[in-house]
Amino acid sequence: MKKIIAAVLIATLTLTLFAACGNKKSDETETTKYGLAPNHNGEPVKPYAEFDSNLTDAKEFKNADGKVVYKVEYDVPWLNDTYSEEAKTQFNNYIQAEFIDTALAFAENNVKNVRPDETEPRTIKISYEPVYKLDNVLSVVISTAYSSQSSINVYRTFNLDNGFVLHAEEFFTENVEETKEAIFDTLLPEAAALLPEDSKVSAEEKNALAAEKLAAGFDSASFYITDSYIAFIYNISAFSEGMGAGAGTHEFILDMTTCSNLGITNDPAVLKAK
Repeated sequence: MKKIIAAVLIATLTLTLFAACGNKKSDETETTKYGLAPNHNGEPVKPYAEFDSNLTDAKEFKNADGKVVYKVEYDVPWLNDTYSEEAKTQFNNYIQAEFIDTALAFAENNVKNVRPDETEPRTIKISYEPVYKLDNVLSVVISTAYSSQSSINVYRTFNLDNGFVLHAEEFFTENVEETKEAIFDTLLPEAAALLPEDSKVSAEEKNALAAEKLAAGFDSASFYITDSYIAFIYNISAFSEGMGAGAGTHEFILDMTTCSNLGITNDPAVLKAK
């Protein structure tokens, strides 16, 4: 396993160096809808997929005087009758509980905090973009904007056969703990670069801290797949103290050659085999 990790690290660093030299212009100009950086090949990180099964609605919240002071507007992925009853129930209940109900509860709990002199209702907007779509797999990013300056992006990958959220371990082909260890070792240089600069911290100490934060901040449900790479998503706040979830996310992208060496597949067929 250590030999594999070493080989992967060399390949990853080489790709990064070539990308830095050959795609500097792309890195400076290409962005996606959510302001995310390009991948190591200079291409946008997400090939947006087609997915037209959604739920759109809005709810209003009034204060004691009957004035509308909060609105929650949402356009979320929502399985329709073309999917199985099990998939619809599981998927839609998850979206309802994790995103819609969370925003509705926030608005309801904060009605009393709206100042009487505010002329327009405060608005929470939930939107989504499909990232990758196959017959039985959907990767999607759902964004909840609590204001024009603050939004929280959540990435999830679903098994559309049953509606359940998939976890990265379900795409591991080798020992789970060894694979995680190999992933963290591969991501270490990039993670260390996310830490705030501190002249008092040695390179060895910085790497140790980055390794600790990689392990602590790993969310096996926070990833997406594509044909050519897998991205593991971390909140920026995991690497910088004092920052909230609204600070954004960072995508650690592993190309499929690297994934194969680490014992990770992007083949949804493995789901049927397990």
